[in-house]
Amino acid sequence: MNSAASNSLRKLRLPAYLAAAFLFAYPVIDTFIPALPVHAGLPQWRYALTLAMAGTIVNPLLAMLILLGVAIASDDRIGTIVVSSLSVVSTLVLLGTTVTFTLDAIQLHGVVNPVVTSRYTGMSIWILVRIALAMVTMGIISVVAIGTLRRQATTAAQSNGRNSMLVGTRRPGVEPELTAPDARTARMSAP
Repeated sequence: MNSAASNSLRKLRLPAYLAAAFLFAYPVIDTFIPALPVHAGLPQWRYALTLAMAGTIVNPLLAMLILLGVAIASDDRIGTIVVSSLSVVSTLVLLGTTVTFTLDAIQLHGVVNPVVTSRYTGMSIWILVRIALAMVTMGIISVVAIGTLRRQATTAAQSNGRNSMLVGTRRPGVEPELTAPDARTARMSAP
């Protein structure tokens, strides 16, 4: 990347990270504040919270994609670590949410008025699909972020002179080891 593009990217990195953080945190906070006080033992409360969360699930996905894109483009290892950590945790949370929502929907199905049962079932399936798609997408972001971390680590190691494939090359500041021949080598070379 040329110097002007690199400089422009450094200027864009902080506002992009801040915007992505806001895009990630806003729907999470906006979903949980109205759900207070917490009644985690009630399936109705969990079901309603999941419904509210499913309505804003796209924003955190976009935030993670922005964070990953900026981290990769600017070769920001710390940003990539943050994205990979957040995306793995988010994937696991969405997996738990999928399981919990499915069980809650089944449990509440018997309480629903028979007149709206088909609408309840259809809405529950649609919410489940949305959460499952978000989980898969977040999982893909996790895999890409972790793969990027590995490539960044390999590139950093190679730029430091380790893992050099060229024979006879020296790393700066490292002197070659001079070893004394062992007894076996001495016997083999003796006439």
